[in-house]
Amino acid sequence: EATLIWSTNLEGTTLIQPHLERASLVGARLEGATLIGAHLEGAKLNGTHLEGLDLSTACLTGVHLSEAWLDRTRLSHSQLGDAIGEDLEETYPLARQGYLLLKQNFESLGDYEGAALAYRKERRMEKLEALHDGYAAERQGNCLQALKHYAKAALDQLVELVCDYGESLWRVLICLAIIWFDFALLYAITGEVLADRGTQYVTTRNLVDLLSFSLGTMVTIAPPGLIAYDSLLMRIAMPAQAFISIFLAGLLGFVAGNRIRRS
Repeated sequence: EATLIWSTNLEGTTLIQPHLERASLVGARLEGATLIGAHLEGAKLNGTHLEGLDLSTACLTGVHLSEAWLDRTRLSHSQLGDAIGEDLEETYPLARQGYLLLKQNFESLGDYEGAALAYRKERRMEKLEALHDGYAAERQGNCLQALKHYAKAALDQLVELVCDYGESLWRVLICLAIIWFDFALLYAITGEVLADRGTQYVTTRNLVDLLSFSLGTMVTIAPPGLIAYDSLLMRIAMPAQAFISIFLAGLLGFVAGNRIRRS
């Protein structure tokens, strides 16, 4: 059964391996307390004062943290398991707040990996909250509001896929590679890339030619010996590829800058 410790003052106390699984510590004051090997799985720490508390030896899987007071509270993201309690219960606004508090706490400890992970979780909760709000608005017959929430969820999903909310260099690089190869395939299918064969330009489906042309389009530099038909398709496809590539290159620099600042 859950232990109820509502608004209890435990400042400065020492507890060795206390079993507080699913305990309600809402509003309790634990500043300066010593919790050695505490079992807090599923505990409700909403509004609990945990400033400066050392929880590095505690079991914290499924713990509830919305409105908790965290300031240099010693814990690691690995102790929390896959998700905090609010996330597991799908109360997305509270889960978003809990991950925000964790992000700020990890930053205060200099744990930038933990802060980045908490930030990604926070953004995913924001996406799921928008999706949930869209469902609710749709059930109420408010199509315009539902569309607004769905659009936000879709945009967040796109950002997550492309760069994991500004945290993944590899995702941006993979997107650039996809653009490179996919447009090369498009140019092969359309047959509107011409190669200089000495006496005339002829349609080419040579892999090296097409990859060179696609890469040249991405960096807005015309590769030697290759030109495109002056067709409507190429007038649209080539600027579109260049625009997407420039955007992704800028995003790559932004993500790299974030990583460098945190290193």
